[in-house]
Amino acid sequence: MENPPPNPPGVASSPPPASPSGSVPVGAAPKSTDAQRARWREKNKRAYLRRQARAKGEPDPFPDPVVVAESGAGPVAPSPGDPPAVPWDSSVLEPLFRSIVPEVEKLDIAALKAKAATLGEEMVRTVERDAAWNPVAKTTLISTAPAVVAQTLNSIGISATHAPALALLGAIGAILTGRQILAAKLDELAKAQQPAPSAP
Repeated sequence: MENPPPNPPGVASSPPPASPSGSVPVGAAPKSTDAQRARWREKNKRAYLRRQARAKGEPDPFPDPVVVAESGAGPVAPSPGDPPAVPWDSSVLEPLFRSIVPEVEKLDIAALKAKAATLGEEMVRTVERDAAWNPVAKTTLISTAPAVVAQTLNSIGISATHAPALALLGAIGAILTGRQILAAKLDELAKAQQPAPSAP
């Protein structure tokens, strides 16, 4: 068996080429774990459902809820056990304000009439003529208040899941307002039927 010829004079023997730094030998590539594959499948599933929702014009089925941190530290993610907050929409509050605002106006006028009754019939007629709220202002109040209240409730983190409770309070308030107005009228009638004190 012949020996390989020596290197020419003055030429050093070159070492074998080194593999690139950090390269992985063939056949030793790392494999993904079951947990990684599960996360990839979930990510792809969510991306698919989001594309489907956007195509149908529907809201994001996987919103990223954010709550406000204490002491002005900025928004932080909610704890896993907290359900996502349902945002308020002004359309939910519009029926409530359409019923509440007129009742508050009635209560205001009834209070003015009760006060005017102590000053004479002329003042009562003045209140009946002038005490009604400005129609434009009342319409503006009914149309803008729902949006302002919805924005406020969303900013402080109150979920729209409490809408039934708010509607219940509004209904109770309307009933109590009607009762107070009726009670004021009964008081006026009772005073009117009282006999005038006889002169000494």
